[in-house]
Amino acid sequence: MDVIREHLMYKNSPLLICMKNLNPQEQYECIRIFLESSKDNVTVCCHGSTNQFINILLKKLKMGQVDCSLQVQDSRKF
Repeated sequence: MDVIREHLMYKNSPLLICMKNLNPQEQYECIRIFLESSKDNVTVCCHGSTNQFINILLKKLKMGQVDCSLQVQDSRKF
């Protein structure tokens, strides 16, 4: 989570975050950081591992969503 926080707050390169790798508390912390930082180069993969409230927040934040198991991108994946 520290690496994701650092990347979102200080770097401006593409980032793919797989929510399956985060526990529910870390998922909410990611949402909080999305609100505070630039999310232009951030893509999220849910894998069905997020609750309904997280899904609604991601839609309202207009986060790019993909299935990381099907996508091959030139971005860092966490």
